[in-house]
Amino acid sequence: MATVRHLRKVPITEAIIDIRVNPLPDVTARTFDQLRTVLVDSYPLVHEPPNSRGTLKIEAGKIVASTTEVVSQGLHFKAADSLTVAQFRSNGFTLNRLKPYTS
Repeated sequence: MATVRHLRKVPITEAIIDIRVNPLPDVTARTFDQLRTVLVDSYPLVHEPPNSRGTLKIEAGKIVASTTEVVSQGLHFKAADSLTVAQFRSNGFTLNRLKPYTS
């Protein structure tokens, strides 16, 4: 069996696990609020990133109507060292890990 060894110059700068789902209309950032108390020891920093959504209506090559709204899709939970971020969103889950990797 091969010996596991740590590389001095890891070729990967970020590891990502990303799971996407079709969003449910009633799932919002508030849906994930209860995770704040569950994850506080591992992920004490919580951020609710804003997302913009807009539409354009174009007729004869000109914009005739546009709308923009700011919506929140979920919460980002960050480890104290800022190297790991768990994103819980209405359309999925993403776990980001930055180097250095220890295991």
